[in-house]
Amino acid sequence: MPTEPQFLIVPRTCALLAAGWLSLPGSAHAARVDTIRKHIADNRLEQAQAKCEKWAVQALEDEEALRDACAEAWWPVAEAADRAADWSGYREKWAGTSWAPRAKQREAAAVVRELNSKVSADEIGILLNRFADTDSAGALEEAMLNAAIRDARTGDAARAVAQRWPDHPRLPELVSRFPGSFVQIQFEGRMPVITTEPAIPLEGPYAPQTRWVAINPNGSNEVWDVASRKWLANWGIPETVSASVPVATDGGPSIPFCSVPGLPRGAGPGLEVQVEFGIHVHPMKWEPGCRPDDWPAFIVFTEDRLTGISLRPGHYVDLIKPKIDDRKTIRGYLGTPVGIPQLHAGVILQQLGPAWIADPVSGGMPWATARPPSARSLPLTTELKSAPIPGGWSLEPAENALVVKGTPLATMPEQLRNWTLHGSEARVVPHLVRGTFGLRGENAVSQSPSAPILGPAGGWKRTPDGTVLREPPTGADIAGIREVDTDSIEAALGVAAGVGLARDRVQPLDGWKVDVDGDGTAEVVIRAQVDNEGAVIVIDPLEGKEAFTADTARVFAFQEPMVLANGRAAGLPFSFRKGPFVYMAWSAVEAVGRTQRTHSLVVVRTDGTGIRSESWALPTPE
Repeated sequence: MPTEPQFLIVPRTCALLAAGWLSLPGSAHAARVDTIRKHIADNRLEQAQAKCEKWAVQALEDEEALRDACAEAWWPVAEAADRAADWSGYREKWAGTSWAPRAKQREAAAVVRELNSKVSADEIGILLNRFADTDSAGALEEAMLNAAIRDARTGDAARAVAQRWPDHPRLPELVSRFPGSFVQIQFEGRMPVITTEPAIPLEGPYAPQTRWVAINPNGSNEVWDVASRKWLANWGIPETVSASVPVATDGGPSIPFCSVPGLPRGAGPGLEVQVEFGIHVHPMKWEPGCRPDDWPAFIVFTEDRLTGISLRPGHYVDLIKPKIDDRKTIRGYLGTPVGIPQLHAGVILQQLGPAWIADPVSGGMPWATARPPSARSLPLTTELKSAPIPGGWSLEPAENALVVKGTPLATMPEQLRNWTLHGSEARVVPHLVRGTFGLRGENAVSQSPSAPILGPAGGWKRTPDGTVLREPPTGADIAGIREVDTDSIEAALGVAAGVGLARDRVQPLDGWKVDVDGDGTAEVVIRAQVDNEGAVIVIDPLEGKEAFTADTARVFAFQEPMVLANGRAAGLPFSFRKGPFVYMAWSAVEAVGRTQRTHSLVVVRTDGTGIRSESWALPTPE
């Protein structure tokens, strides 16, 4: 029995519609394109869209014209929504048409608009890769950077952002948030120079501001000069004195970075760098000469009066002794001062009548002047408190003295291991006081070099009978020297009288002008008898010109027996320059019996801070 024919029922699908479409003749294809175009031109978009749906145009692959027409018909729908998802769907549906690239531009713009504050830089980076060929790529790049800046939680992350986007104008924000990861500090002398790594221009509100601070571990840092003045007050320094310390003009702190006993761990000096609201604190080291483990220095009292200062072994400034090397100094001629010692600019000044006796901290020859100390001077009284003596050091009493004992002394040359202080009480000078007022170990030596002592073997030129010629010694050259007249001598002695060396005590022999200290202004050197003993008086101008008053000069006076020979003035002086130093010298010949003669030599030189003389007996020629 014949079977009934079987029919396959196929649903109406896009594929079938497309198959039906492909069976259409070419004229029919063109007609459909014209239909869509006419609907668009008549603004009958819904009809055009319906036709495109009916004909399943989105599924066609080879009919570019019709797909392009339908893509145009559907454009207003996506444009009306103007969301990234709508444009994404549109591009998927009408891929390959001339409208798809435009849709990608609109999708990228919508993506930028729809970004929120929670989108990460990595997520934006994926979007940037997707839309790198659109006009919104720059905005996505900027959004990616902004997200990276926003999400940076560590200094390393901030540096990574700066390295990926160098020269971006928002990078200073990262420096403000993480200054410690960017700020670089260098010094030109004591002036801090702030840069960043990598290099980021910091201008306007981001321009670095610096200040020297005392670091407090709890974060409440204080301006260094303010904190250090409080510490100085604790050590007995009057606030009027510490406040008058000159303001530094070289970029450094006014008060040096010197250690303070008892500070908590982590406390100390530092440089604070502020970039907008961000602050980075760079710790600084204690300065040499006033670090916690540096050797102590002492001020010495006898019966509550300052009598000496010692900054290191081998250094001791005796403020009461009238002689140096068994020869009178100006103190020996004027007497012991009674005023409160004042420390200023490396000199200790003590008042005596109308004048002040000045002792350089370096230990040179003292002088007298009528110029008083300034308001910046530090009174050296028992009000100054002692710092704790450092570990490993001790003070042991001796006869009319104190002996400093310390393990580090074993490393010193043998002649410097005996550190003796001549007084009944010694106080350890706090490091901050030492640094602020010039009492470090380095201050035990004059900043200006001392002329070397030439001695008997200084290359002096002599005749066969031993007489010293008035010529420069070997290796030296002639220097200027000029004899002064009686009126000039009297004017100079008037200056000396102004500091207390009465005129009637002085019998001048002669006077000379020579620039012994090398400051460009000649001193007046007078060979004389003071109280019937040989002496040298030197008037040294303070202001680079002739000194006619006691407050414009330094007056030196030191005992020198060899200004006389056989009761008369010794030989005429001569001057010479050896190396950078100028010397004044003369010889003296004295008869010993009928036929023998002794030859002596006197040399006047600078000791770095003042002027002094030495004399020697010269060997008799063979």
